[in-house]
This record gives sequence, C-alpha cells and structure tokens, in this order.
Amino acid sequence: MDRCYYVYILQSTSRRVLYIGVTGDIEHRMFQHKRNTFDGFAAKYHCERLVFYERYGRVVDAIRREKQLKGWRRAKKEWLITQVNPQWKDLSKEWWEELQRIWARGDELRAEAAARETKGPSTPRDTAALRSG
Repeated sequence: MDRCYYVYILQSTSRRVLYIGVTGDIEHRMFQHKRNTFDGFAAKYHCERLVFYERYGRVVDAIRREKQLKGWRRAKKEWLITQVNPQWKDLSKEWWEELQRIWARGDELRAEAAARETKGPSTPRDTAALRSG
C-alpha cells in the first residue's frame, strides 16, 4: 500500500486563528488536535476544526507545500479554503463523531469485562457433573 501524507489547515474554535501542519495519518492527528494531546500553538489557540487538507504521495512534496502555505498571507489562505470548503465546515466532524462512538463502545465493553472479572464466573459450576463426565 502506498503511503499518503497530508497538508492540513485547522481553524480555532474562535475562528480567528489558522494552523497549518503535515501528517502521515490525518485521522489520528485530528484526534490528537481535538484532545489537545500536545502542548504547542494548536493547543494554545484551540485549533481543532479541519477546514482544508491535501493529500500527497511523497513526504517531501507535503513538506514543501506546508512551507509554501505558511508563507502566504492570511487572505490567500482564506481564498484557498473557500475554494474547496465554502462554508468552512469542520471536515473531520464525521470522523470524530464516529471515532467517539467506537471508543465509547470500547469503553463499555472494557467496563463489562472488568465487572465480570471482579464478580467471578456468572453461573456456579456443577462439580458433580464435571467429575462424572
């Protein structure tokens, strides 16, 4: 399978700040941004709305594009975003909601398993049947 790299633009929750980054796993990276996993610019300014991304086959191309976009004035960045996302919707919203449902279900299953472990077997064993059988 070919590796993909992404250049992405995030918008802050206040909608005043733009953040540009590059990653090899955009879904995981969005999880990190939305959970403020790392300290830094994006976390400080609550940049967690994915408003633009492009995919590249080579990391050098993605990094080159990231640097190019970082050099642009804000008006040009806004123009670019509007070309592909006129309403400035959070493009990761559906991913995030689905991942949260999956993780919540995983948490439920882990809690159920832990409860079963602390209770022991749910039905008593018939030791007489085991001995005769």
